[in-house]
Amino acid sequence: MSNFKEDFKTAVSVFLDFKSEISGYLKSDIYSFEGEDNQILNLFDKYAGVDAMQIIDEKVRLLALRFQKDKGYRTFTIRLSRPSGQKTEYEKRVEAIFTKPDEGYVYPYLTLQGYYKETTSGRELTSLAAIPTKDLYNYLITNLLSIGRNKAPDGNTFLYVGFDALKAAGARILICENGSEINSLKGKIAINK
Repeated sequence: MSNFKEDFKTAVSVFLDFKSEISGYLKSDIYSFEGEDNQILNLFDKYAGVDAMQIIDEKVRLLALRFQKDKGYRTFTIRLSRPSGQKTEYEKRVEAIFTKPDEGYVYPYLTLQGYYKETTSGRELTSLAAIPTKDLYNYLITNLLSIGRNKAPDGNTFLYVGFDALKAAGARILICENGSEINSLKGKIAINK
């Protein structure tokens, strides 16, 4: 099995392991697009970075989800560039949110980043943060020169920004660690009214 297929299968499994816990933090039902054999859902994932949806009061919000194992960095990581030159999630989100906001491009309302570890009894979510995507990318654009970067062995370059840095900057961010909510989004604006 290719690394992509293995990673994809793992991503679906990780989401299913933490679905209930994440739904509790977001105070709503969430449904993953990952692993679904549906062309429309796959297009949402491929072109808009949408991995799931949240149902609140009979309305839908779109979500981006990312989980990493055994890292515990407590950062959001966003692909800035690819060796192939193909558009990255950074470029697609900036275009949808800021460059062409009146053209109706779809993007996830919330971006979630989680970290987990494997234990003898299964996977354990060690930290999770949720932030309105627009707020995250506004922070990235405003602080682009001072944000950390990491070039992966495959040539992809990622930006990373800490949960605490976003909180200190006044971002609307939900941070949960080891099963407890550390803080809430200001006025629950981004999660629930």
